[in-house]
Amino acid sequence: MKKTALSLLFLLCFTVQQTQARAVLSGESLWSMQRLVTQASCDITIRQIDLTAWVYTISTSGVYCLAENITGKIIIDTDNVVLDLNGKTMTNASGNCVEVNGRSRVLIKNGSVIAALNNGVSVLAGSDKVRLKNVTSYDCSTGIDVDSSTNIYIHACELIASSSVGIAFTSVSRAQVSDTIASDSELTGFLLDSSSKSFFTNCHALNTGQGLTDLTANIYGFLSADGSSNIFSECVAQNTLALTVTGLPNVAAGFAFTGTESDSEISKCTSSIIETDASGFAIPYGILLQYSFDLLETVTGGNQGVECQEVSWSPDGAYLATGGASAAPPNDHIQVFSFDRGTGTLTTFTGATQGGGTGVFSVSWSPDGAYLAIGGDGGDEIQIFSFDRGTGTLTKTEGVNQGGGSLAFSVSWSPD
Repeated sequence: MKKTALSLLFLLCFTVQQTQARAVLSGESLWSMQRLVTQASCDITIRQIDLTAWVYTISTSGVYCLAENITGKIIIDTDNVVLDLNGKTMTNASGNCVEVNGRSRVLIKNGSVIAALNNGVSVLAGSDKVRLKNVTSYDCSTGIDVDSSTNIYIHACELIASSSVGIAFTSVSRAQVSDTIASDSELTGFLLDSSSKSFFTNCHALNTGQGLTDLTANIYGFLSADGSSNIFSECVAQNTLALTVTGLPNVAAGFAFTGTESDSEISKCTSSIIETDASGFAIPYGILLQYSFDLLETVTGGNQGVECQEVSWSPDGAYLATGGASAAPPNDHIQVFSFDRGTGTLTTFTGATQGGGTGVFSVSWSPDGAYLAIGGDGGDEIQIFSFDRGTGTLTKTEGVNQGGGSLAFSVSWSPD
């Protein structure tokens, strides 16, 4: 009986030994390692005591699992790694919680990164085939930050109360982000900067701008700038808030393409409730499409004088009117230049002074090109000038004082 018991004990120990962690073979795929994780297999368990100077560096391929909550940083510095946060929490008040150091075939899953001074998860330049699944970021500067990397996959993650951006991509190509929520980000929920060929589906930017104290910030639910071929499908930007923004000029937009963004698409998306400060200057947009040219060539120029505030083309494109401040004499706040399309030159044609003020803020041609309306300061803030092409003269025909010492920053003609 005693011998039988010993044999059973030996068999049990042998079985336990056989099912313990094994080394991952060279070249073993990330997806094979995923299967190991689903079978509750970990090559290495990480505890707080394993960190040196608050840092744990993974330099051997394998499956790593947190055994407890960790304070500090984990650096993934080799390929073919699964980091299973195992339902635990990482925090790092002095830097990033997790860094992928330009590595390939990395999976990070199932846990939380909170209160990171910088990024909850930082994927550094040169990384490829990095996947994040079921990761929650809370109270980090940026929840997930990816720089100069390819083939990034983010699924079912949640970025909460980021003090800057929920997810930030810089020079990223071929990323896929799905079923992910960025809520209460102060500046931007989802940001793509100079990134391309990325696809976002069923992602939500909620309450972007919540907690913001910056008076001059632009607020975006989804922003893609200076990139190309990015697609946002069935995404939602809700409650984009610029309630503290009083700077000039600023915008609050649910979705925005800016800079030199090209060939990108917003499809079946929803943008709702864009709020701005009633006494501020932030402009609300559901969708903002704003293009900047970086290859403009100057073909001609003219001199307004001290400062040019506004320009306006005549309906036939033959004249350009400008308004601003001009050096005396003759202190022509309003000037009209003739434009020769053949030679591409501007020639000073005529001018007029606003009278009683220091400058003109707005100029607008009448639909028939016979009159100019101007808005400015001092005396009659709104004035009408007739324009005689034959004699090359501007003649004041009407002026209106708005009263109360107000300024006229904009003037516009009715269609008739």
